[in-house]
Amino acid sequence: MRIFLTLLVIFSGNLLAMPLATGNPLGSIGTDIALPQPGESLVDRQPSKSAAQAATEARKRYGGGKVLAVEETPSGFRVKLLRQGNVRIVFVPR
Repeated sequence: MRIFLTLLVIFSGNLLAMPLATGNPLGSIGTDIALPQPGESLVDRQPSKSAAQAATEARKRYGGGKVLAVEETPSGFRVKLLRQGNVRIVFVPR
């Protein structure tokens, strides 16, 4: 049991030191997120496109129709369109 604990301490220390050796304190975790610029808060950020803009773009792109719903997703908007009695769900990226 003592040997197991000793090995656990040795290897956990190496794992914790690895991200510091790479120069990135997070290692490879979180490298795809955009951090705010100095003086900018996360609350001040506006989405690149609004739900109304996504609905308008969907109507233009897919031949008109009535917009039934707009659902926001992390990468864009899911827009539900009613056209000639058929409901189509289309995706509009940000």
